[in-house]
Amino acid sequence: MTSAAQADDAPSFRDLAAAEVRAHLARRGLSGRALAKMLQKEQTWVSRRLNGIIPMTTDDLDAIAAALGITPMDLLAGIPFQTAAAPQTSRRPANPRTEGGVQPAICL
Repeated sequence: MTSAAQADDAPSFRDLAAAEVRAHLARRGLSGRALAKMLQKEQTWVSRRLNGIIPMTTDDLDAIAAALGITPMDLLAGIPFQTAAAPQTSRRPANPRTEGGVQPAICL
């Protein structure tokens, strides 16, 4: 499988964030309905975000974290962040004087 195919198979950040919020709710014995009451939102508003139908904004994550008494970073702490491998590049551009390139002409 190629790395592009692996990236397509990986869950989206939207899905990972929703799963992490659901996990926090489950650990506390709270339902989406309870979270909706805490946030003073409609249950459908919460449900659409918890199911990944609508992506959570940073404001949503702030509000949910505050309702749970944690920080947004704590809320998302269970998401395994991965970085792509950095492309292989030279430390610095080649110097033509020292690396076999054309020497500049010196005029006297």
